[in-house]
Amino acid sequence: MSLAFLATVVVLAGGAQAAGLDSIANRAREAFLSRDFSRLLNARETVRLALPRHPVMPVVRGAAAGAILESHASRTEDQDVSVVRSALVEGRHGYVELSRRFRVIGTQEPQRDRVLLSAVLRSGTWQITEILIVEASAVN
Repeated sequence: MSLAFLATVVVLAGGAQAAGLDSIANRAREAFLSRDFSRLLNARETVRLALPRHPVMPVVRGAAAGAILESHASRTEDQDVSVVRSALVEGRHGYVELSRRFRVIGTQEPQRDRVLLSAVLRSGTWQITEILIVEASAVN
């Protein structure tokens, strides 16, 4: 096997991994817009979850995390959810960042959150292991 062939295989594999992260980014965006997190998280795998104004970062099963996120999002109306970036961090670890602009139902003030998702590649599939939602700022 030539070195050029091996380098091509490595580049193609890295591209496939990055494409998988892009898929997670798009699924996460759609999950917030639709308020349906069931297709984003593996119901049986654990996820560390951190929400604004909640100091504890519990580790919960994906089904519970989805229900918590649905409850969190149900109090808001999204104005925009966009993918900021997705990147391989090292080997089989990657992350996705979303920007979410919304308003709390019953108010007029727009707000912004950063949504950070950590993922690990297991058996050829990206699994979300952590979701961190941080208040970015009030939007003028």
